[in-house]
Amino acid sequence: MADLVFEGRPVIAGSAKGRAEVSRVTFDTCASYADVVVVGAGTGICRDRGNEALFGRDLRGKILCIPQTVGSGSATSLFTTLAEKDIAPGALCLANHIDATAADGLVLANRWFDRRIVTVDLLGYEFLTSVNKGDIITVFEDGKVKISPSLD
Repeated sequence: MADLVFEGRPVIAGSAKGRAEVSRVTFDTCASYADVVVVGAGTGICRDRGNEALFGRDLRGKILCIPQTVGSGSATSLFTTLAEKDIAPGALCLANHIDATAADGLVLANRWFDRRIVTVDLLGYEFLTSVNKGDIITVFEDGKVKISPSLD
């Protein structure tokens, strides 16, 4: 299978490369990472029981491919804490718009901790149906995202 390239909007511009973790349901930032703030967990393990594809998976350094983010205002502090503890995903690739509180957290993580969590949104539905767990994802500064199918 050939590589596929999609064009999105760089929210936090940068380059990243890594293995995909994929969910085709909305990513609830609070449900996924509340334990990082509440109990001081030092891992990037997803705790959202409502997200079967990601629950229990360590998302640290992975390229998180999701439809969109949702959550409460806590998403801002969660993303900054993930960045500070160096347990954040390597990049976020979203089919739809990113929500404002997640975007705030990503901007602050970059500004306060010099930890850029590369983020591209508006990649479209076809992106999400084309990517599979374990694929190699390359994110480019201009918002292009390349999917290279895993040979494993």
